[in-house]
Amino acid sequence: MYSRIPFQLQLQCEVMELIGNIYRNNTFPYGPRVEDHYPSLFLKFHHVFITMMLYILLVKVFGPMIMRKRKPFSLKIIMMAYNLSQVLLNFYLLHKAILYWHSWIPKFWNHVCNPISETMGFTEENKMTYMQMMYYFYLTKLVDLLDTVFFVLRKKQSQVTFLHIFHHTSMVFNMWVSLIYLREEVISIFGIMNGTVHVIMYMYYFLAAFGPGIQKYLWWKKYLTKLQLVQFVIMIAISVKVKLIDCDCNPWFWTMWSFSVTVYFILFVHFYVTSYRKVKKV
Repeated sequence: MYSRIPFQLQLQCEVMELIGNIYRNNTFPYGPRVEDHYPSLFLKFHHVFITMMLYILLVKVFGPMIMRKRKPFSLKIIMMAYNLSQVLLNFYLLHKAILYWHSWIPKFWNHVCNPISETMGFTEENKMTYMQMMYYFYLTKLVDLLDTVFFVLRKKQSQVTFLHIFHHTSMVFNMWVSLIYLREEVISIFGIMNGTVHVIMYMYYFLAAFGPGIQKYLWWKKYLTKLQLVQFVIMIAISVKVKLIDCDCNPWFWTMWSFSVTVYFILFVHFYVTSYRKVKKV
């Protein structure tokens, strides 16, 4: 559909439609509207904008300023509770996703354009389930922002890198846009993969908090980054296939996620190479 009109005209139409949807707070391209079923907090454009601005100011300006002359907080118990809650939350959502969508998950590669409607039919019930899962996944991205807050409170500012901040803020923004305005079924595949990675990652953080007695058994730490890289490779491959087979996918959705995931991949590769090369040199 999008390739049948000149690119310049297509771009103008898409920009105007997106601006109009944001102004009218319309869900694109189909309902149900999230605001009709959940509180509007964190769903409006200004909510998301304010949240991200406060997050950046807190972790890059005010947080370090407040902690400059203070001793780092230990937060061991709080961190263990937080990491365990992240494991349980992501596992719960992953369980629900598998429970709802088990019929198409093993065959997602053959149905990347519309994995739900092509395999289960897009009934009102399926639309509602899909919206709910996206909404819950979006909320987890907001919760993930606490990772950085804990870094600041523990005076681990060296870990508050561009990679870290870009990853967290772009995930919040991308998921909000995908939930409210550019809803495409392929995001369900991304969510399942991301939830799987987060269960494993936060389980590692939870176990590592027990100290050296447990940490010596966590030999698989470096494979966490490899797992994330595999996730990004699969997401990039899906994005390429979506474009190659000419899925009727909103071009703004495709551009937004293709750009973000490619940047994630490059930054994580750089992190992996620099981190583990230093370890080998030492």
